[in-house]
Amino acid sequence: MQLPDRVVAFLSYLTNHGKNMGKSIEIYNLAIPSLQSRLMPSLRRFKELTSESKELPEEEPIDTLARRPETSEIRKTPRLPEVPEED
Repeated sequence: MQLPDRVVAFLSYLTNHGKNMGKSIEIYNLAIPSLQSRLMPSLRRFKELTSESKELPEEEPIDTLARRPETSEIRKTPRLPEVPEED
């Protein structure tokens, strides 16, 4: 494998990883309202009824996304085939 091929492969993996991180953040942020409006009130009531002393952590949405490459040359890199997920 020559250097240009290695760069293309690296950038392809990096781009895919950034997209996956973005999707993970999106799903996390979709779960937070449910946690805050449904689960946490029930846990607080349970805590009051049982005199549990542990504090419940507060979760907040993540507002930071992965940065995308800035140069147009990087964005034009060909895609490598997707790696199948292992079961």
